[in-house]
Parts: sequence; structure tokens; C-alpha cells
Amino acid sequence: MDIFVRNVDEKIVLSLDQKAEEIATRTGQKFSRNDYIKMLLCRESERELIEYKKDKFDMLAADIQRAMDRQAEMLGVFTETTARLITMVIDELELQFGEGALEDV
Repeated sequence: MDIFVRNVDEKIVLSLDQKAEEIATRTGQKFSRNDYIKMLLCRESERELIEYKKDKFDMLAADIQRAMDRQAEMLGVFTETTARLITMVIDELELQFGEGALEDV
């Protein structure tokens, strides 16, 4: 499909030409003003989709961070509980067998 644009300021056209030339120089391939304008139009038409995907990614990253924080919290609780349980078992064994009975273990 063709699109025609008229009465574009000369400075804008020169800027488009310069940017197309820079791309051609960087890539080593022919890149015209028309190619550059098509690239801009394509990028603009996809911008909303890209922003939507970025927002979704950010939300998922936040969800993952919350899950990891919760796991870290639960691991801390588990570690504290395990330490208390081991202390209780040691105390009980010392009561049954006398203090120092577990030093050889």
C-alpha cells in the first residue's frame, strides 16, 4: 500500500536522509529515506504491543519477586523452627543421660 506525504519541511527531510545514510554506513547496505520511514512507521505501529508486553513482563517479574521473598521468609521460619527443635531434643537428651553425654557424638 502506498502513502504519500506532501509539504514536509526541508529540515525534516534532510534529517531523515542523514539518519538513513547513517544506517546504510553502519550496516554496509543500501538504506534509503523510504526504508527509514517504513522502519519508523513499523516501529510506531508496534509500540503499543511492545509497551503491553513490557508491562506484562514487569508484572510477572514483580510476582516472581514476591514469591521469592515469601520463600525466603518461609525458609527463615523453617530454619528457626529446626534450630529450636534441635535445641529441645538436645536438652531432653541431656536431661535423660546427663550433661556432657552428647559430647562424644
